[in-house]
Amino acid sequence: MGVQKPMVSIPFDFPRLSAYWLSLFTSIPYRIASVMVAGIRSGHVIDSEAPQTCFPSITPEPFDEAVRRAFIKVETDQVVSRWCDSSAGEICDVTEVDESATARYRDETRGSFGALDPSVVFKAVKSIGGKTGWFTFGFLWKVRGLVDKLVGGYGMTRGRRAESDLRIGDKLDFWEVADLQENHRLLLEAQMKLPGRAWLEFTIQGTELVVTAYFTPKGLWGIIYWYSLIPSHYFVFKDLIKSIIKKAAGYKA
Repeated sequence: MGVQKPMVSIPFDFPRLSAYWLSLFTSIPYRIASVMVAGIRSGHVIDSEAPQTCFPSITPEPFDEAVRRAFIKVETDQVVSRWCDSSAGEICDVTEVDESATARYRDETRGSFGALDPSVVFKAVKSIGGKTGWFTFGFLWKVRGLVDKLVGGYGMTRGRRAESDLRIGDKLDFWEVADLQENHRLLLEAQMKLPGRAWLEFTIQGTELVVTAYFTPKGLWGIIYWYSLIPSHYFVFKDLIKSIIKKAAGYKA
């Protein structure tokens, strides 16, 4: 990348602190970071010539070239998958069954997009998160992401696989795409640390964009968590709908 990073040595070996630091400043959750740090401490380097002996017709890609090609794919939205798109349990914790309909609580916000083409509005819906962010109240989402990081969650650092495309299973900041019905519905399931399970749904209903939050609490803390967020939902979701419609109008222009 051509980026120079300062290196600071510490006089002791503290893998748990290193894993926490790695988790806080990257998209990697703590449990995975701790395994990675343990692997680095082991110092395993593959220096055997056996692979080349067994497969003489295969020439390994030089490291610098592999990294260069990876960056090109990222910059041109050609990324097929990322480490966090894996179906391994710790990384992919969204079930194949849509359980948002069974949620105990729901909070719905609506906004009219008038004569705009629904497909254009849905295109704007699919652009949220990642580099686009979450519009006016983006700082609140970042604060929530930081809190999630501090308790060992994913936070907002995962971004998204591609800036112009979404598919079921994609990670979107601290959400995962649980359902995607083109020009009709985008359902995100929360992957942050929560006292329960949460979903955020965007639907096109006639000439309205509807944002619905679903939540199934776990114990008393889950109920307290939900009701503490109700006041902020009104402002955040109203702004989210307004900003998405404004962006959609820009596409039309």
